[in-house]
Amino acid sequence: MNNFLHSLHHKMDTYQTTINIIGNNKDKLQNFFDNYFNKKEHKQYEDFFRLLIDFIYKVFKDKSIKQEDKLNIIYSTLRFIKFVKGDK
Repeated sequence: MNNFLHSLHHKMDTYQTTINIIGNNKDKLQNFFDNYFNKKEHKQYEDFFRLLIDFIYKVFKDKSIKQEDKLNIIYSTLRFIKFVKGDK
């Protein structure tokens, strides 16, 4: 899981402009993750992706969060998950 979370964070950072554009559309988020994490080793994380897509969508739909803070909240949450899972 640790390497997966690192690669996930890196991929999302690389495509942050795209995520900013599609963050409030669950179907487009699903397509993004389906296309960029489509290897057989990613199959085991389908439930995680589903939860992550829901989380990203909720963050982007929340009008009380400034647009420029939305990705920071998502990245911070991923870093926290990495910490809890024991990633250095």
